[in-house]
Amino acid sequence: MPSRTASLGLLKKCEYVAPGQIGVCRRTMLNRETLQRPKTGQVCTRGRPKQPKGFTYGMVYQRNPYEIYQCFNWPTTKEGDHIDPNCLPRDFHRINVESVKEGIHPVPKWIQFAKEKNYRMNPTQRVLGRLRKPKFPDDMTFGLLARPSTPMNCIMSHQYKAIWDKSALE
Repeated sequence: MPSRTASLGLLKKCEYVAPGQIGVCRRTMLNRETLQRPKTGQVCTRGRPKQPKGFTYGMVYQRNPYEIYQCFNWPTTKEGDHIDPNCLPRDFHRINVESVKEGIHPVPKWIQFAKEKNYRMNPTQRVLGRLRKPKFPDDMTFGLLARPSTPMNCIMSHQYKAIWDKSALE
């Protein structure tokens, strides 16, 4: 039987160590995480466990990091479920149906009927997206475009001064 340089217990422990060479096993190999392999069918966990949700490394920042963003985005939605019915658009389809049921056909009587009844659209029913806010493309510009930058060679050659002098003399 060949002689062993390591004890039998050490060889059993080194069964799951990957030294890169067959038959080489030292006690220091048991401490190196990069050489350790998992047992067959098991997972080898290295490092620390995942931190719990809401864990912060370092000092906790007391202020809200989104303060400036919230200042520039003013809240446009009203809190609460109450919707003012006078803000909703008029439901002309319902006005027409109800006026026909009551036998109102002349225009002046229809206008008077529409003012009296004041039918508004149902706030929960978004008919054909008429109550939906329009979506504008990202590259759309509102207002006047910025004027083009002044060419540097025109400034250096005093062309703008010459144009101003001409207009002042005229």
